[in-house]
Amino acid sequence: MAARTMPVMILVTYRDTEVGEPLSDTLAALAREDSVTRVQLTGLSETDVVAHLTGLTGAAVDAETAAIVSRRTGGNPFFVAELSRILGQERMPDAVLGAVRVRLDGLSHGCREMLVAASVLGTQVDPAIVASVLGWPLDDALSALDEAVRSGVLSDPDGWRFTHNGIAAAACDWLDDAVRHLRRAIVNNERAGTPPYVAMATLDLARVLARRDRPGDADESAALAVSARAMAEELGMRQLVADAEALTGPSALSPRENEIARLAAQGPTNRQIAAAVHISVRTGRRTCGRSSETGIVEPFGDPRPAGVSR
Repeated sequence: MAARTMPVMILVTYRDTEVGEPLSDTLAALAREDSVTRVQLTGLSETDVVAHLTGLTGAAVDAETAAIVSRRTGGNPFFVAELSRILGQERMPDAVLGAVRVRLDGLSHGCREMLVAASVLGTQVDPAIVASVLGWPLDDALSALDEAVRSGVLSDPDGWRFTHNGIAAAACDWLDDAVRHLRRAIVNNERAGTPPYVAMATLDLARVLARRDRPGDADESAALAVSARAMAEELGMRQLVADAEALTGPSALSPRENEIARLAAQGPTNRQIAAAVHISVRTGRRTCGRSSETGIVEPFGDPRPAGVSR
């Protein structure tokens, strides 16, 4: 058969989040051709993730593990393969974080700043809370969210959320920005009178400081985790209590000692703490001295979280 009469198939791939005007015009023209077939690729299903992990590891993978990997990767085959190397660990593989950072670097500065704030507030993105944390008008936060959706970083079928956990982890790696946003989130939610969000932001800040690991960060992280645990216990947020204990270990203090530790972490004066829990300053010093033995706070004479500069 002559070469010019041989059947030929041309396969073209592209990211639907990176379609510029020339490609858009070309796709519109090709759509009119009967011989052109477009196939949209999506992430692997949980069943496919099981098969992929089994093939990569050579061992059976249970449904719970597959569900966790699927949620963390969004079914991206490359991310699944990288995660298969460190099954059972909490961290994201460096190759995944590196690939995600390349995508994030292509976004505008405002969009990246929005993603950092969103990443430390949870996997689901509330534009009103993000705008409050950043001190932005709501319209600016919504514009940044729209850019993130167009880039495939966020999805919005049932409310904005990260398409997979690797994106949130990579965004949260801009740790200095994350610390700044979380401190602002705590203050804003205290002013708004929303204690559950204060507790969650406090624990998130403890986690981020533990990861940043600069001088004083570990001590402040421990104090904040205790503070978050005490707030969570008071609010009946059992999962948050468990998450805080994962950082600090079970509390060795009585409820009153926990309350004093929580107040001390917020930085009031000795007399303010004593008045808040209806005890004398002397009793407060003695009680908080016991708390300081656990490494939670410094003695009652200095109510700052341990390691926090004056």
